Amino acid sequence: MARAPPRDPTDEVPGLPVAARSDYTYALGTRTHDLALDVATHVGGFLVRRILLPAPLDLIYAVWQYRKFLFAALKSLAGGKLGVSTLDAAAIAAAFAQGDTSTASETMFLLDVGESMEDYTRAHSETELIYSLLAVPELAARIEHGQEASVPATELAKGDLIVVRTGQPVPIDGTVTKGTAMVNQAALTGDDKQSAGRVAMAANITE
Repeated sequence: MARAPPRDPTDEVPGLPVAARSDYTYALGTRTHDLALDVATHVGGFLVRRILLPAPLDLIYAVWQYRKFLFAALKSLAGGKLGVSTLDAAAIAAAFAQGDTSTASETMFLLDVGESMEDYTRAHSETELIYSLLAVPELAARIEHGQEASVPATELAKGDLIVVRTGQPVPIDGTVTKGTAMVNQAALTGDDKQSAGRVAMAANITE
């Protein structure tokens, strides 16, 4: 048996893995929407400039857009590093030096789209990793009037007593109040045995 840690019953459920898992799923959906919006903005802006802007204005805009690549390169060099940002800035500068504004603009366009996709991919990977680490049950066996009752883990409150049997994952962080069990949480703490008075962490499985 494990007792949920104290909290204000009027609070939402901060720190509960199930709630956190939902938050990260929502965040991933938001990032997907942001990616589509960013790519559409880059593509639309590039096509509008290519079609509507006269060559002199297109050159002015391209030079203005180049500033962020130049600043990133200077920052990298100031830190004693010859990174990708420096190579990107050098390639764009070479296109400008040759009077090829079109190539410079296309290069910056592709780099912007690539950066947006890279940010999304990184966010997606982080979300998937966190989601797998928070793969806890959505239901918990809470003791109510001496009987076990299955309730959503998000409803667990201060002082609730729950039962976790062999082979079941722990639905919430809490303190062991009765019994002894092998809890495989070595990946988090290096300790695989829990007994009365010890803390059991959510998402770990009793063995």
